[in-house]
Amino acid sequence: SGRMETINIDIPPGARDGDTIQYEGLGDDRHLQLRRGNLHVVIQVNPIEGWDRSNNDLITKKTVNVFDLLLGCVIIIQTLDNRNVKLTIPKGTNPGQRFSIPQYGIPDINTRRKGNIYVIIDVQTPKVSDESLLNKIQQLRDEIK
Repeated sequence: SGRMETINIDIPPGARDGDTIQYEGLGDDRHLQLRRGNLHVVIQVNPIEGWDRSNNDLITKKTVNVFDLLLGCVIIIQTLDNRNVKLTIPKGTNPGQRFSIPQYGIPDINTRRKGNIYVIIDVQTPKVSDESLLNKIQQLRDEIK
C-alpha cells in the first residue's frame, strides 16, 4: 500500500548471518480483499572483534604469558552474554592448543542446545632486560636440555 509502518519483531537466538525469517501477516496489505502478506527479514549479524562463529560454536584466541604456560594458570573468559568463565591452563601447555568450554556457545535456532566456546592459546614472551634474570633463565634452559 506504500504506507510506512513500525513494528517490533523478535529475532530468535541462534539466527545466522543471511538467515531469512518470515513473519506472517506483516507484509503487503494493498489488496483489501486478500489476506495480508508476510514480512521476510534477512538477518545481518555484525562481527564481534576477537570472536569467530563456526555453526553454533564460538572461537576466540587468548594470549598467555610464556611463564604461565610453563607453570599453568587460570584465565577468565568473558562470554558474549557477559558471564565470566574460569579456564584452567595446565602446566606445559603449548601455543596453539585449543580448549573447549561446553555449552557456552550460540543456541541452536531449533533445539536451543548451545554450542561450545573454543579458546586457542597464543603466547606472549615478556621483554627481560635484567641480566641476572636472563642468567637464571639461561641456567634453567640449560638444565631442561
